[in-house]
Parts: sequence; C-alpha cells; structure tokens
Amino acid sequence: MIRHVALPFMLALLLIGSMAPASPEIVGSGEHSVQEDSPTVPRADRVVVYYFHQTARCENCLKFEAYADEALRQFFAAELASGDLDWRVVNLDDTTNAHFVDDYALFESSIIISNVRGEEEINWRNLDAIWHLVNDKDRFIEYVAVEVEEDLGTLREHQPHDGSSALPHLKLAPVLEDAGLREISQQ
Repeated sequence: MIRHVALPFMLALLLIGSMAPASPEIVGSGEHSVQEDSPTVPRADRVVVYYFHQTARCENCLKFEAYADEALRQFFAAELASGDLDWRVVNLDDTTNAHFVDDYALFESSIIISNVRGEEEINWRNLDAIWHLVNDKDRFIEYVAVEVEEDLGTLREHQPHDGSSALPHLKLAPVLEDAGLREISQQ
C-alpha cells in the first residue's frame, strides 16, 4: 500500500519540480527579465546594459551572458550597488519584450548599452564585437568593461564624484585592433 501512495506522490513532486524556472537567477515579467540580485533600484540617470537572448540558446549565447555578467561584477560592483549601472537579461521570446527587437534593431543575441537620463533613453549602442571575441574570454570581458566604462564616464561627468575610473589600466583600441575590429567600434 505504501508503494502505491509513494509513487504518485513522487511523480507529483517530479512534475512540480520540472515546472520551476530553469534559471532561478533570472526573474520577472513585464518589460524586462531582470537579474534577481540587483541590489538597488536604478537611479534616474544611469547606464543600462542589456543582454538580449531567445529561450533556446547556443553555447556562444550562454557565454555572452556569463562573460558580460563577469565583466560587470568584476569591474563595476560599486556602480551596480549604487544603481548607476543596471544589468538586465532579457528573453526576447517573452511577448512583453518583443518591442526591443524593433527598438534596437535586434536579429540575434546582443549586448546593448543604453544611457538613460530621467525616464528618457538618450542613446544606445550594440556591442557587435562580442561575436568576434566570444572565443577569447579575457578579451571579451575587457571589451565589455571598457565599453561600459566609457558610458559610465559620461554619466560621471554629470554627477559629483572623485574622478576615478574603475578601469584605469584597460585600453580598448589594442583589444579591437588585435582582433581586426577597430572599424566595428567606430561605426
């Protein structure tokens, strides 16, 4: 009798467990799927880094998210904590996120840096070189970090700060030139 009761109970637990989200660190519905551990409410003036993906992802697409996440946490922990930097992972297959395809002319997994002042996005750019750097983790991380630092530098010009940079030792030009990508960053 115990076997007859235990089997349906175990099957029910298995079914319920399989319905749980595959990636518990990504939550949310509505406009964005957001990293759950975002420590603060974003500031009105901020830099937003988006990683856009579809539900089905290849190995490179998984690397894009992991490497970008590592770059932001390694170099910009203080900015993430203060709300100056907002890191968002967005699934484009969620119908509430479909507008991003048109907003940013997306046709593949992409990292977008957006500069927001108040409630208005003043500019954005696609980090196209990620596709060329995905097989070199260190250069990928450096590329993302330098690009984000550039936008945070502009943000800092409008805020009181100590003038420091999170990346005084990194230089983007050699990273891109070594990969033959200098022209991409200037488009």
